[in-house]
Amino acid sequence: MLNLGKFYGGSRPQGGGFETFSWYYFRISGVILFVLVIIHLLVMHVTTDVACTTYAFVAGRYANPLWRLFDWMLLTISVFQAAALAPITTLADAIALALALPRGSAPDAER
Repeated sequence: MLNLGKFYGGSRPQGGGFETFSWYYFRISGVILFVLVIIHLLVMHVTTDVACTTYAFVAGRYANPLWRLFDWMLLTISVFQAAALAPITTLADAIALALALPRGSAPDAER
């Protein structure tokens, strides 16, 4: 059986503190982000024609505080999730991380 734990963070950190909090935060916020993205895609790209996305449509949507909260949550959770990947600076580093190779040992597209 394939053990994905070594590639995707493994099991929950023992003890407590920041590592345990961040472990729970990224898993819970990832599920919430997934649901928010699906709702966004359905509302903005499936049920509404792109030609109908006008200023009036957006202004009418933003008149509702729930849509503002929805968009704020989508943006905020996305930014915090992306900030965790900030140390991965190149595609080669991302590949090396995914394959559990030493940094810089993945092939670069520029070579």
